[in-house]
Amino acid sequence: MKHAFREWIYENGSYKLVALFITLILWVSVLGRKETTVVKEVPLQFMTAEEKIISNVSSRIVRFEMTGSRRALRRFLSDKTEPVSVDLKSRGAGRLIVTVPEDSIKLPFGVKVLSVNPTTIVVDIEELAKKKVPVIVAWREPRENNRVILKAVTEPAEIWIEGGKNVLNKIREVLTAEVSSKDAVEVNGRHVIKTKIRALELDGIRSIPEQDITITF
Repeated sequence: MKHAFREWIYENGSYKLVALFITLILWVSVLGRKETTVVKEVPLQFMTAEEKIISNVSSRIVRFEMTGSRRALRRFLSDKTEPVSVDLKSRGAGRLIVTVPEDSIKLPFGVKVLSVNPTTIVVDIEELAKKKVPVIVAWREPRENNRVILKAVTEPAEIWIEGGKNVLNKIREVLTAEVSSKDAVEVNGRHVIKTKIRALELDGIRSIPEQDITITF
């Protein structure tokens, strides 16, 4: 019996190995095609006309729930996904409801979108305006020498900022980066600190161009 089984194994062994190899490939392929579901967050990129600015948006991220083979989804998730572009260049000022379609992102073969969350985005667009505001020193120590604070002046004393009119109405000043009187160097009998403007991280405000601020006291 054992002899007969051994003869069966060795008889046409090369064909049996090929068949086994093909079976393994098919088995792996079937496993790779087994469908699964994943969620991927994709950023939104809004484009407006030059004289407009977005002052408020309900979400800058959209979650796509997708289904497909594990292999295709694994490859898709590992690749960098480009932001979904939302073209609002032809839209005027006001509140808009923007729909995010399921075909907003490019998907590999065999992957499809099940749902999008949120399906709509609320966007407020305003006319771009300008405003001049004073530059205020942000002292690092809460109890910095009062005499120093009273004597300190900045150059420039004011700067222009751009943004939506309603947003600009809420801004009274801009701050420098945090500084201390210990950072000062003496120049011609005056104490001088070189610093920058602190970024305004607000919707509806154009980024402030990098600008040197000189504090003297």
